[in-house]
Amino acid sequence: MKSTGRLVHHASGYVCLAAALCITARAQELSHARIVRLSFTEGAVTVHRPDVGEWATASVNTPIQEGFKVATDQGGFAEIEFENASTARIGQETLLEFTQLALLPSGGKVNHMNLVQGYATFNVILENDDVYEVTVGTSTLTAQGKTRFRADLDGGTLQVKVFKGSVEIMSPEGTGTLGKNTVLAIRPGTDQPFEISQGIQKDNWDEWVEDREERTEMVRNMGTPRVLGGFPNNTNDLLWGAMDLMYYGTWFSDPNYGYGWMPRVGPGWSPYSQGRWVWYPGWGYTWIGYEPWGWLP
Repeated sequence: MKSTGRLVHHASGYVCLAAALCITARAQELSHARIVRLSFTEGAVTVHRPDVGEWATASVNTPIQEGFKVATDQGGFAEIEFENASTARIGQETLLEFTQLALLPSGGKVNHMNLVQGYATFNVILENDDVYEVTVGTSTLTAQGKTRFRADLDGGTLQVKVFKGSVEIMSPEGTGTLGKNTVLAIRPGTDQPFEISQGIQKDNWDEWVEDREERTEMVRNMGTPRVLGGFPNNTNDLLWGAMDLMYYGTWFSDPNYGYGWMPRVGPGWSPYSQGRWVWYPGWGYTWIGYEPWGWLP
C-alpha cells in the first residue's frame, strides 16, 4: 500500500551535536512545554492552527500544539510523535484534532484528541499519571498502559480494533474494556448498537503501521553513543528525535569534539539549509527543518 520511509545515501559533511544534545536533554527535564511533532508525512497533509485561522500545507517536523488540527486528503498519510515515542498515525481523508496537550503538576502528560473523520492508529506508551484519550463521535477511548488500537469512523458507525494492551470505551451505546485482539462495532439506531467480537483481520493500513513499528524497534536495537545515554530498557526515557538520527545518519567520535553525527546526504548539503522559520505563540520564531531527521538538531 505504501512506502515506509526514504533513505538518503552518500555521506558528505557532518554536524557535531554533542553539547547541543546534552543541553536539549536537560531542557526537556525542566520544561513544562509539550514536545509533539509531525514526524512523517506522505501525500497531501494540512495543518490548522487556532491562532492563524487558515489551513496550510504541513511539512515533516511541524510542532503540534493544543488546538491544532491535522488533516489528510486522498492518498495522504501522517504520523504524529509524542515525547515518549507514542504515536498517532492517520490514514487518508482523515481529520484529527488535538483538543488538549497539557502537563500535570506531577509531570504526567494529558493527551486528548478528537477523531472527526477517517481512521487512525494510536500506539500509546503511558507512564506515571499520563492520560491518553481519543474522542470519536459520541464515544471516548482511553488507553490503559502500553496499547495499540485503531479507530475507524464512517458516518455514524465506529469500529475499534485493539492490537495490544487494553482500551476503556464509554459511549451512549455501552461501556466496557476492550482487550487484545478485540473488535468493537458501534452502530447507533440498529439492532446491534454495541457489538464486541474476537479476531482482527488486518488490512494494508495495519501492515503499514506494523512496518513503522518494526522500523522503530530496529533503530532501537542499533544502540546509541554515550552522549545519548544509550537506549534505555524503557522506551519512555528515550530522547525524542534520536531514532531519526540513527536511521538517517551515522554517529562517530571526533578526538577534538567528542561524539558527532553526520547525515547520509549528497555533496553540497549544509545544516539549516532546508526549512523555514515559523512563529509559534509562547515560543517565538521556530526553525522547521524539511529533512526527515531535522527535529532534534
